[in-house]
Amino acid sequence: MTIRAVDNFTYNGVLSPANWTPEFGSAGIIAAAVYPGHGTGVAQQGVANQFPQGTGLYTGYPNWLNDQWAQLTLNACITNSSNYIGICLRDSISNVVANENGYRVYVLGPLGGATTVNIGVLVQGVFQLLASSSSMSVPAGSVLYGGVQGTTVSAVINGVPIISVVNASVASGIPGFVIKSTLAVTDSQASAFSAGDYTVPVVPPTSYSLESAEYF
Repeated sequence: MTIRAVDNFTYNGVLSPANWTPEFGSAGIIAAAVYPGHGTGVAQQGVANQFPQGTGLYTGYPNWLNDQWAQLTLNACITNSSNYIGICLRDSISNVVANENGYRVYVLGPLGGATTVNIGVLVQGVFQLLASSSSMSVPAGSVLYGGVQGTTVSAVINGVPIISVVNASVASGIPGFVIKSTLAVTDSQASAFSAGDYTVPVVPPTSYSLESAEYF
């Protein structure tokens, strides 16, 4: 497993244009170097309830393999089933809804309560839920990992495999992440993004340090 991207969001404003391509508006996701109550370096939606959500794809690395992974830390996702934070895998770069493709590995709030972990796919702008966990407690500070190898898409929380699904709808694309906040931009916040690809078949890592490591 090889690391190709790391962003700790320790700057202010839109995601670094040298590394990120936003979908559906440049303010879809913004970085906050320091946000009171949530520590240092978070990412959040630029405008609450912005259509359809904040999505950033990591284009700072140009040669993504089809088998790829990404992870981030879940800082906040309040009690609202419309708030979510997720990983994008094999995503297309498009601001046209009908051209949107990719896998989503995401959690629906609230953190620390009745959280669900989900895997879905977008094909030509049409979203399909592929798998969903039972209600579980995912505390703030947990690490969400999503990976795709061949036709298997997996969701892992804190090194523990939660759900996986076999699907062949999307063959290639770019990793990134997605955030949706319905009332305030602080409803959903994430930090410590990293992503990479698989040079040899591996299982998801059991340790998640940075060193070792929408649209519905």
